[in-house]
Amino acid sequence: MREGFYVFIGGGIGSLLRFFTGKFFSSFIPTFPIGTLFSNVISTFILGLVFGLFSLKNINNNSYLFLATGICGGFSTYSTFTLESMSLIQSGNVSIGLINIGLNLILCFLSLAIGIVISKQF
Repeated sequence: MREGFYVFIGGGIGSLLRFFTGKFFSSFIPTFPIGTLFSNVISTFILGLVFGLFSLKNINNNSYLFLATGICGGFSTYSTFTLESMSLIQSGNVSIGLINIGLNLILCFLSLAIGIVISKQF
């Protein structure tokens, strides 16, 4: 039961971060879902750090649940990324939709890998 509490609190924090990130970035490029991209890239970077530290330093399981499952799970948004990509494609902005898909996949993989590499420095 305690584990669920850590996920719940972290998820709430991550969701708020996601909400405010979307609000903040939506004015920069109104025709591209930059807020979602930013949320996904930053959350995968943090997840890489947490995963790397957990693997190497064996951090407390509750800390992992709070940070990785909770905060990163709430902050990242695969469902919104998918919906925004599909909406772009259906509205005739196929190239922008495909660019969004490519950027999310490539940048998230890179940010995860960078987070893991950086975590090994600690």
